[in-house]
Amino acid sequence: MGIVTFEMESGLFPVSECDNPEASQFLDYWNGARGDQFAPAWSDIDLMALPLDLVPRVFIVDVITDPLEFVYRFFGTWHVRMIGTEMTGKRLSDIEDNTFRSVLLDQYKSIIELRKPCLFRAKFPAYPAKIYSTEIIRAPLSHTGESIDGLMSLEILVGEEKNY
Repeated sequence: MGIVTFEMESGLFPVSECDNPEASQFLDYWNGARGDQFAPAWSDIDLMALPLDLVPRVFIVDVITDPLEFVYRFFGTWHVRMIGTEMTGKRLSDIEDNTFRSVLLDQYKSIIELRKPCLFRAKFPAYPAKIYSTEIIRAPLSHTGESIDGLMSLEILVGEEKNY
C-alpha cells in the first residue's frame, strides 16, 4: 500500500456551485442567524436548531489572532469517524500531517479574507483506508460584527468512497 496524500481542487468555489439540499439548509440557517450582520456570532448559533442529520458533519473553529491559530470548539462525530480522532479543544497546529494542515490553513485564511461563505471541494484519505470526495461549506462567525473570530463548516460526502 502506497502513501496517500491529501488532494484538493485548486482554489475555492462560489457557494452557488453547490446544489446539495444539505448545503442549502446549512446556508439558510447561517443566513438566518446572521440577520443584518455580515456573519452571525457564535452566541447566535444553536446547533440543535439545524436539521439533526447535519450536526455530526458540522464543526466550529475559534480564530485566535497574534499569532494566528485555530482551535476546534465543536467537532461533529462524522468528522471523528472520518479521521479517526476527536479534535474538540485541539488546535489546527496539533494536526500532524503537514499537507492536510496546510490545506486547512489556506481554506480558513480564505474565509477570513473574503468574509463570506465559500465552497471547497476535496478528496482526502480517511480512517480506515478509504478515500472520500467532499464538498465543504465554510462560513465566518463574528461577535463584533467586524472581525472574524470563528468559522462554521459543513462537510458533505459526494460520490463514492474508494478503498486504498
